Amino acid sequence: MITFKSVPSNFEKEKDGRKPNTMRKVDWDDARFMRLAGSSLSKPPTRVRIINTETLESFTREITDITFWDGWCIISWKNEDVIAPGNDYPLPKEYHRLPFPPIKEVAKP
Repeated sequence: MITFKSVPSNFEKEKDGRKPNTMRKVDWDDARFMRLAGSSLSKPPTRVRIINTETLESFTREITDITFWDGWCIISWKNEDVIAPGNDYPLPKEYHRLPFPPIKEVAKP
């Protein structure tokens, strides 16, 4: 499983299926992107966990596609709960620290 944080406005769309993907700027110093690329040391993850940056609510989905494009990584998933809500795995310790680093939302046109 691989974990990413998401701001509330995106989290709700990702959770309810209006946006069954996440797009992340690739940072090759971040081991998650090496895992997503399927480095020789590991297979790509089959599940993604998305965590709401404000409430720490999370959901887990089965990954259907991982695409690298022009410096971005697009992770798509089936819009089906992999783990029943409330029975998710405990959050990694680094997600218990608040406040989260500021995440700028893109201004709407």
